[in-house]
Amino acid sequence: MKPIVAAAALAAGLYAGAAFAIPPGDYDRSCRNIREGRDGLSASCRDHGGRWVRSTVRFASCSGRVYIQNIGGQLRCTTS
Repeated sequence: MKPIVAAAALAAGLYAGAAFAIPPGDYDRSCRNIREGRDGLSASCRDHGGRWVRSTVRFASCSGRVYIQNIGGQLRCTTS
């Protein structure tokens, strides 16, 4: 199988297997090891001192707000 075809097949398989959409936000700029579960999002995020800290945000706490940010090392739901 050619590399481009193999990559496209892999991407299609990963997309088809995804149960959840990745929540919008700029947290991916300062967080790593991002994991999404059925009820929330967890990641290691940089705090104001540059340290990596583990943080979790539950989608139920977002109350209609759909933008997630890293604020001082903590994942938070915001309006944008």
